[in-house]
Amino acid sequence: MSFLIVTFVAFIIGGLIFYRYIFVAKNAEVNVLERPVFFNVDIYKKVLEELQNREQTIQELNSKQHSNPFQMPAIPAPVPNETIPS
Repeated sequence: MSFLIVTFVAFIIGGLIFYRYIFVAKNAEVNVLERPVFFNVDIYKKVLEELQNREQTIQELNSKQHSNPFQMPAIPAPVPNETIPS
């Protein structure tokens, strides 16, 4: 019995969601922008300049030789003990 109730409630919720996003969305009015969209060339140039600077920085970093932090440092050879003349 509880299975039928849960199924019925699920169908009602699914129907409401379907109605909301299919039928109501088709009949809703579309909001039109009243002011025209414009393109600011100065801001565009600044953004392009910043992207070029970043690209140049990345190229400089890629060209550098970095040391391997996981490589064991070279251990110097031990110095032989000198005998002290008496």
